[in-house]
Amino acid sequence: IYVIYDKETKDTIQKEAYDQPYITICNCIFVLCARTNFNLRTEFSIPQYEQPSSYFSRLWDSPKPDRLLWSTRQTYVALGFIIAACAEESIPCVSVDAFHSESIASLLDLPSHVVPTALLTIGAPD
Repeated sequence: IYVIYDKETKDTIQKEAYDQPYITICNCIFVLCARTNFNLRTEFSIPQYEQPSSYFSRLWDSPKPDRLLWSTRQTYVALGFIIAACAEESIPCVSVDAFHSESIASLLDLPSHVVPTALLTIGAPD
């Protein structure tokens, strides 16, 4: 998760997110990213546990696009918890799915294995 506070970066992100107005009026933007350079264990060292199902074995051994899909889903789990925490504290937030991921990655100078998958604007203007 990258947190953006500065106005210049928020203005640029707004252009890459179809000029959605709440991007520039929020206090900060969370950029949630998926990673594609991970390795997951397919064998468990504890004997009482079964081996992973064939679906999970195929997923862990699959090419990069499937790993990105799995990792992206995990970022949405995190997004849900952040939104729930904001609601608990009465902090306004808006999830942003419509944006150019490659442009945001370039703007933030992210490594190629880190892919922006969701934006969350947090806070309202004072």
